[in-house]
Amino acid sequence: MATAVAQWLEQEAMEQQNRATQLDPGQNDNRFVWQGAEDIPHSEVHSGWIERCRITPITKLLRWENFVALAPEQRIPGLERKDRDGKIAEAMYATPPGPIFDSIIEQYETFGVLEVDALRGMGGKHIQALAIDSTFFPERKDCNARPKIDETPRTYREMKARIYDIVKLVESGTHTSPKNQWPIYLQVAKSMLQSLEISAHNDNQLVDMSETEMELGKVNGQYKQRYDNRDYRAMHRLERTRRDQVTNAMAEQQRDLIQAIATRHGDAQLTPDMIRALVQETVKGLKELQT
Repeated sequence: MATAVAQWLEQEAMEQQNRATQLDPGQNDNRFVWQGAEDIPHSEVHSGWIERCRITPITKLLRWENFVALAPEQRIPGLERKDRDGKIAEAMYATPPGPIFDSIIEQYETFGVLEVDALRGMGGKHIQALAIDSTFFPERKDCNARPKIDETPRTYREMKARIYDIVKLVESGTHTSPKNQWPIYLQVAKSMLQSLEISAHNDNQLVDMSETEMELGKVNGQYKQRYDNRDYRAMHRLERTRRDQVTNAMAEQQRDLIQAIATRHGDAQLTPDMIRALVQETVKGLKELQT
């Protein structure tokens, strides 16, 4: 009974989706997303990954389903599977790009996964001719290799610098690609830079939250005690120093300053008030030098 009910509900959902697609022809347009933070596994894209530094096409997805559970108009003619008795058991149906795209954006837009608007609706041959991946980030990359291969830039500073390099070549008229592709490259670069800004903002929020929790963890063991791998990856992309390392560096600078003051005044006994006054005097002198 449960299986029949589940199949019935699935069929109803597919019928609603099909009606929505018919009402909105744009749901059948190919869509393309990009992000530079981390490789995200996703079963509804062709490579199985929303890769960093790579254009990810979102096109119609073909799937096998129980023959009876599919309405006749949902079955793709000629794509059927038979069971051991020779009866048709499964048929293939297509999920259009629109619902897949909407789901991906809903889940990952805050991580920096954005649509590259300039590419919307393009076909595979056109995308292949543009060679966007090899133009912006030509380094080797393979999420499915073991171990994974990724030689593309890893920090936001490096990724932005690469994108700006391409933009400068295009704007100066010295890029080696066909001129008719240049306007598209500039629009693609704009989307990439916007994506990186969102990803960097998300990474900063992630690290801020971890460091706040670790401060609470100093007095309550229920809170986070140390950075995790996700924090380290985010800090690497941001080129952000750990808070404890910043504190230690500030302490060392303070000790160096006090030592320099003590050396300057020889063997004189320094009181806290004297040290405070000397620090203020030194800071004042540095400000005067900067003006």
